[in-house]
Amino acid sequence: MDAFKVFELYEEGEPVVAPWEADVRLEDLLLEDEYDFDYRAITFPIEEVDCDLSLDPNPGNDPDCEAERFQFVRDWVADMGGYENAFRRKPPLLLLNDVGCFLADGRHRLACAWQAGEREARMIVGAPKGYVPAIRAAAVV
Repeated sequence: MDAFKVFELYEEGEPVVAPWEADVRLEDLLLEDEYDFDYRAITFPIEEVDCDLSLDPNPGNDPDCEAERFQFVRDWVADMGGYENAFRRKPPLLLLNDVGCFLADGRHRLACAWQAGEREARMIVGAPKGYVPAIRAAAVV
């Protein structure tokens, strides 16, 4: 995933306050310092997220449980009225840091969206306050 591209979209993104309040599962995923990140909503090409977009089980996970999870996501999306509405309620979460950009939450939602023909998704991007990618910081010096 191109961290610089994500950062450029992040700079223009809509600020999001405390995304864990809308999705309490994030409280179990975020590290203590990530609660202090700035979060913004962006629209990003699904295929550019560095994750498995197939409906194969995550490595080491029970295939039956994974199949149930994918079905749960599809049913939830149908109940929400489609992927656009579903991703407004619980968007995937990308985190930017000095190492790059990675998907912190949302692999099953993105895989289901991709398999259903969706090509872009609303996502939340979090970055440390004042974060600037190293490549941009080097260009400014």
